[in-house]
Amino acid sequence: MADKNYPMRHISILVPETSVIEAIADPRYLFTTVNQFLEAAGRAPQFDVELVGASKEVKLNKSLFSVHVDRLFQDVKKTANTTVEVHRAETEADHDVKSVDR
Repeated sequence: MADKNYPMRHISILVPETSVIEAIADPRYLFTTVNQFLEAAGRAPQFDVELVGASKEVKLNKSLFSVHVDRLFQDVKKTANTTVEVHRAETEADHDVKSVDR
């Protein structure tokens, strides 16, 4: 259940075949870590994060890495504006860290 002030946001991280692993792993890590931080503070997670690609398995960097997506592009009807969500997540995390430091 999402916080009443901040409803749960659905985040789709696109996994194109020309991507680098950091462009996929880093945003996923950011959103899932914010969720874990919120839960540790007794608050509800705010982000439903999924990986989306053209096929169920996307091979990157000459098949050095393989990413297994949660959904296919054609199955996604709507998702949140990631730029807005990243900014809000960073702002909330900064505020919470400053509150803990006091």
